[in-house]
Amino acid sequence: MVEHRQYITDLKGGQLQIYVRSDTIKPLWHARTQNPNRTGFITKSLKTTDKDTAIERAEEWFDELKFKERHGLVVHSRSVASICDLYVKELKEGVEAGVRTERHLRDYKAVADRYVRGFFGQKYIDNIKQRDIAEFEDWCRAYWTTGAGAHQKNKVYIRNGKRIVAPTPKRPKPMSESGLANVYHVLRDVFRIAVKYEAIRDADVPQLTLKKKVRSARKADVERSRSAFTIEEYRQLYRFLRHWHRKTTKTEGADRRQLLRDYVLILINTGMRPGTETDGLCWQHVDYFKHVDGKEYPRLIVSGKTGERQLVGMPNVKLYLERIRKRRTDELGQPPAPSERVFCLPNGKPVSHNYLRSLFERALKEAELLTDAAGRKRVLYSCRHTYATFRLLYGRVSVYTLAENMGTSVAMIEKHYGHLTPTMAASELTQRIRPV
Repeated sequence: MVEHRQYITDLKGGQLQIYVRSDTIKPLWHARTQNPNRTGFITKSLKTTDKDTAIERAEEWFDELKFKERHGLVVHSRSVASICDLYVKELKEGVEAGVRTERHLRDYKAVADRYVRGFFGQKYIDNIKQRDIAEFEDWCRAYWTTGAGAHQKNKVYIRNGKRIVAPTPKRPKPMSESGLANVYHVLRDVFRIAVKYEAIRDADVPQLTLKKKVRSARKADVERSRSAFTIEEYRQLYRFLRHWHRKTTKTEGADRRQLLRDYVLILINTGMRPGTETDGLCWQHVDYFKHVDGKEYPRLIVSGKTGERQLVGMPNVKLYLERIRKRRTDELGQPPAPSERVFCLPNGKPVSHNYLRSLFERALKEAELLTDAAGRKRVLYSCRHTYATFRLLYGRVSVYTLAENMGTSVAMIEKHYGHLTPTMAASELTQRIRPV
């Protein structure tokens, strides 16, 4: 390795050095000392060409580091921008390891660059206080209306692997609650990385909770109960999907409809998150095990919103998975490789959640199931809600077991499915008491 340090001067009994880098245009002095918390060195530009000034600044910096070390404070401060770089690096490593998808990298990197880096920039992450987080939320909400986004002529995004450039709306809308929740998800990960690299103490991470918007009682009730299929609607849906692929003359269109059928059935019988957990699912993440009850169950390893976890699907999920595998095997003449994506066409082309989402909407329209009795539009996420509803109503699964299998919290289960409790307890609620 080429040594770029010259005019090295030892200070503080050799614990501190100052030097000039030979690979820079301006001969500024730099300082370095051993990192007390890990291997390697901490360096700092002293921003002067005068040696006496450099010595004074270096010793002040060294004394400050020692003070922080003695009091358990962060020794090596890092900017938010540098932590974002580490976060993106971790995303790329996750894609290479197969635990994250290209979609995670694309979407989360864009959020980190546009919002987190855009607002905090070179601010040291250990200097971020609660008031900064409140200002950040307000800045994000106004980004597309009166902020930087309002001045952009076009929006650029990726759809089905293609780069789309679309004009910004004439009447821009503020950032949605789901969009803001996604920003906070990335922000929490950035702070997690900062804690990992000792750029901030865990105890000093500010509270990252969104302000609750005041909603009308009627709207709150509608949002509390999520749209799911009833058992009769579920039967109607899978009977429709069974024959839908025969209603098109295009081979690729028929293939996509057959894949959609199995995709929907797998979602409803596993509770997986469409997109975040399905896009990266490979055959190496699928296996089957025999339970003590003698039945065989599918076990899937998924990675998404809450990290990696194992989930157990209903027994019939094996039929749907093997149907997909057979179509691919017929095309290849041999079983697909363990590293191949599960949700792909017979020709091996992976089909993303984004495409299946629009195809699912078309299917629901034709099946006359697009909206529920309350007028709410159904989407692929309705399949996950249907799984939770069916397990609570018909499986009598405890909320604790269900939360674990779905990768969510008991509080979320109780919040969105608590309205099912009276139905689940119907027999107890309607028992007759004979007068004595």
